[in-house]
Amino acid sequence: MSEIKVTPMLKQYLDLKKEYPEEVLMFRLGDFYEMFMEDALEHSKTLQLTLTKRGEIPMCGIPYHSSKHYFHKLISMGKKIAVAEQFPDAENPSLMKRDVVEIITPATYLEEENSSSISYLCSIYFSKPSSLEISLYFCALNAITGDLEIFSEKVKDVPNVIRRFLSLYKPKELVLPPYWSEILPKHFFASEPLLINLASPYLNSEQRAKEIVLETYAIQSPHVLGLEDISPMFYALAYLFHYLQNNYQQKFLSHLRYPSIIEESAYLRLDHNTLKNLEILENNETKNSKNSLFEAVNETLTSMGERLLKLYLIKPLRDVASIKERQNEVEKLMKNVPSLKEIRSILKEIHDFSRLSSKIALNKILPKELITLKHSLSQILKLIPLIKHGQFNFFETIKIENISALLEKLNTTLLEEPNNQLSEGGYINEECNPELKRLNHAKKEGNAWLLDLLEKEKATTGITSIKIKYTDQSGYGFEVTKQHLKNIPSHFILSKTMINASRFVTEELLKLQEDIFESKEKAIFIENEIYRNLKETLKTFLREMQNLSNEVSRLDVIQSFAQKALRHHYVRPIFTENEKIDIIQGRHPVIENKVEAYIPNDLLMTKESRLHILTGPNMAGKSTFLRQNALIFILAQIGSFVPAKEATLPIIDKLFTRIGTSDNLSEGQSTFLVEMSESAYILNHASAKSFIIMDEIGRGTSTYDGMSIAHAMLNYIVEKIGAFTLFATHYHELFDLNRQKAIKNYTMSIEKKGNKLTFLHKVVEGSSSHSYGIHVAKLSGLPKELLKEAFETLKKIESSLLVEQRDQTKLFDFEKNLLKIEEDKATKTLSEEERSAITAIKGFDVNTKTPMEALRFIDELKRQLD
Repeated sequence: MSEIKVTPMLKQYLDLKKEYPEEVLMFRLGDFYEMFMEDALEHSKTLQLTLTKRGEIPMCGIPYHSSKHYFHKLISMGKKIAVAEQFPDAENPSLMKRDVVEIITPATYLEEENSSSISYLCSIYFSKPSSLEISLYFCALNAITGDLEIFSEKVKDVPNVIRRFLSLYKPKELVLPPYWSEILPKHFFASEPLLINLASPYLNSEQRAKEIVLETYAIQSPHVLGLEDISPMFYALAYLFHYLQNNYQQKFLSHLRYPSIIEESAYLRLDHNTLKNLEILENNETKNSKNSLFEAVNETLTSMGERLLKLYLIKPLRDVASIKERQNEVEKLMKNVPSLKEIRSILKEIHDFSRLSSKIALNKILPKELITLKHSLSQILKLIPLIKHGQFNFFETIKIENISALLEKLNTTLLEEPNNQLSEGGYINEECNPELKRLNHAKKEGNAWLLDLLEKEKATTGITSIKIKYTDQSGYGFEVTKQHLKNIPSHFILSKTMINASRFVTEELLKLQEDIFESKEKAIFIENEIYRNLKETLKTFLREMQNLSNEVSRLDVIQSFAQKALRHHYVRPIFTENEKIDIIQGRHPVIENKVEAYIPNDLLMTKESRLHILTGPNMAGKSTFLRQNALIFILAQIGSFVPAKEATLPIIDKLFTRIGTSDNLSEGQSTFLVEMSESAYILNHASAKSFIIMDEIGRGTSTYDGMSIAHAMLNYIVEKIGAFTLFATHYHELFDLNRQKAIKNYTMSIEKKGNKLTFLHKVVEGSSSHSYGIHVAKLSGLPKELLKEAFETLKKIESSLLVEQRDQTKLFDFEKNLLKIEEDKATKTLSEEERSAITAIKGFDVNTKTPMEALRFIDELKRQLD
């Protein structure tokens, strides 16, 4: 920098940039925020700004009044922004002083273009590994509502647990302990679209963490929060609070609610793969809500309702009483269609005052936003009597008089169409302040007042030729010609003498001039003071507005359930304590919206038939059937009605999916290893109260290896876990291998005429003997020559396998005979050769051997026994 002249202004910039090296520094210069040097070089491209120079220094800028648009772009790229405003410098009046007043971060930026999005700032604290289990604490702050949730869990598989939390909350920022890389791989967060922050080294003791938590809530004891005097939870909370404080967002903490300590047993657990495979909130292709479960069932009308519906979908309930409470409200609305229509009509007019409440807490609320808040409150005053008349259980703790008082305050203080620029005024109703009214009149009627004063002085002095003149140097003055100077009254004060006339002022003219000159500045000052007081008053209503937004959100979601059920013929599921799933004519909630005629299917599972093998060709509907039943469980346990004719369900604790093929090259995992890892996770975490769907296990390895693994996995689920399971496979041979009574075989019905297949999309009992892969390939449009060769090759392979299949059948018969030998052992004295053969047979693993190896083994045993 030696060749660059460091001006006082540039020194200010460089000093601030040293303090905030990671942030994009927005440096206020007049009506612009300027970026210099590296920030300018990088972001002139990303923001499509013109790159200029100040001397030799690259710079670019954005207009102050349109900064919101550019800030949003930077935030969406995961950047932090340090906002440096300008202030008069008392020590050096010729130079404006700049200080960073705020750091804007992705999770705390409330100017999102998509107002239905949820901004989560999360933190993770985990104990340093000293044993196989690690104590993990995950804290999630909803920046919009101020809701705070905290989970605690003792875990062995830390990466999978964290992935589950990240999938649930999709945080925009994460605060981690400095030693996190000792527990997780260094590249663990590389693929996550979030900003990673390290907790301050200051928080290296539980006592300091506890002090920050108590200070934030202004309380003396942690018992108020439901916490013990000593708790590692303090770390997870303090990470968030200290991070916000360091970002100049202490005021952000003012709308925080007390933390909800979440018991995971209260919710149906959905892991990372389940959320992804079932496309609950977003599709896997474009990563938006199109063709997701959320889009399919969303009939909400407010941004607040949309956000709550998303939370319901990722956290279904397990408490039957709570689920039935939601169902009852849905049913009441369905039976009162006129009220439902009126409620929907009013909800359409309610704005996102949950977000507005947060902006009030942050002192970021603008006049036009308060007008939308006022409009929303007036709609709620129409809504509450309608709710009470229909005896719906909403707004029961809301006091109408408080809403009315708040509405009255906004009505009397704000103009109906206010200016949104606080520095320009024009947003406060002048009727609420006499002085403001006088100043506004001075602005509007200054010329008329001057003329009135002139006429008054003409009458007083008798000098009809008096004029009012204005100059930039001396302002307004009465100009009197020389011949009338003898008639000047005593209250005229000489201000300027000229050749043919003189200028005079009066106290009244000076006062009027002061009003005209200063009315605008004074009016803006008074408006700012009134607005500041209004915001302070609104803060006293914050809790009321938060409770109100909760009730509007809840009503919106429940009416959405009712509207969806009425439009698409959903039914109320019945919950049973019996181990039974009975879904009659179930449908896929997403796909049925996309096709003209959807073929429904039944699912009946009991304690005696907990696992269904589903065979059949691709494109016949196996995956759709699996997914639709999983989605029906999710809808049922959020309190929604479900797409079926009838549904009787148990409450499940966990929902697992193993679907599709993918690899993880960054961690050196092949497709098959990923498949086995996901399967292992399910088998290690599922319980008898879980619901599992598995699609194509063992396809990533050789046929016999894959078939053996699939067969063993089926037996393990039935014998060791006992979970309800739908198992789709192309291994139709599993039908023959299966000896478990709890396993039932089903297939996708097809109609075959010659080489032509018709998929009927109907699940029927039985097993498919073919995969029909070449038939499906034909439907995809592969060249005819290729298909013809494939058919001929298939015939040769099938012919060559006939002998092998017969020998394999003999092998199974031999295994059955082993059971008879075991039964005869008690009554028959066996020879040494026979005992040796039995021992060898017991040690032979049929599931891992090829038929040829098995035949050689049998041949060797035969020779020994002969």
